[in-house]
Amino acid sequence: MRAGIIGTNWGRTHIGTLRRAGVEVCALVGLDAEATARAAASEGVAVGTDNVERLEDVDLVVIASPTPTHVRYVERFRHKLLWCEKPLLGQAATSRFSLVASSARLWVNYAFPFTETAAAFRRAVLALGSPQRVDVRVRTGLPGITSPLAAWREVAVHPLAFVWQLTAGFRSASVSTSASRVQADFDHAAGCLSASVDCDGEPGIAIEVDAVTGGARFELRGGYRPDTGWSFAPVGPEGDSAEVSTATHDVWYEANCRATAAMLAAAQGGDSDERLFAGQDALEFESALRGLPGDAKDG
Repeated sequence: MRAGIIGTNWGRTHIGTLRRAGVEVCALVGLDAEATARAAASEGVAVGTDNVERLEDVDLVVIASPTPTHVRYVERFRHKLLWCEKPLLGQAATSRFSLVASSARLWVNYAFPFTETAAAFRRAVLALGSPQRVDVRVRTGLPGITSPLAAWREVAVHPLAFVWQLTAGFRSASVSTSASRVQADFDHAAGCLSASVDCDGEPGIAIEVDAVTGGARFELRGGYRPDTGWSFAPVGPEGDSAEVSTATHDVWYEANCRATAAMLAAAQGGDSDERLFAGQDALEFESALRGLPGDAKDG
């Protein structure tokens, strides 16, 4: 299989995830032709260009450009296999629902469910049934993310996508915002969900997910620190190991590798991994998050 990537920031990460899965990366497309050519050369990619028409010869198109451009590229390459970075359409979800939902070969990269910790948490919770209550708390302090709305759209959507699958979907009930916090409450078939995001400036990301089901309480704890990378505490019985980044093992990169491999397996006719977000799944999830002002961004 031959792939082309749109986007030279996070898009470059996909060069490695695709190659690990046995895919030939043939082209990298960016806004600046010279800069993209240099990036492609440094990655060993044959073509670096600002011309998306050079992707017509590939089988798979990865869309890792800013969210407002996703619709345009989905339309242009809907005849291809598409692997799109989250969010798919963001605030445009309802207006373009029929377009994207009809593209059967489209998946969206929500990687958090593919961490080992999220998978273990999911197994433990669902072994006792659907959760009656879930609480998600996210704290962020990252360069370029200076408001809780930005933190909600660029960071909190990761654990919320995981909880969307854990609860078999939820619907927005109420949202409130302040200068430092976003607080939202949702309903789902078996109970309720609360989610909060604080943007306090402390370096990194902290994620907490609590679920109550069958009389038992489960906790997921982890996040990102600039000095140590991504890590998560054990969620299972005593003896389970933590999921920790090292100099040669990046937890978030590995989750993206698993997500990419699962997408390719599904695209080639294998069983679809329950953690994957098909295009319509992503749109339904994103629609449930509507109610916040402004446009979403990718991350």
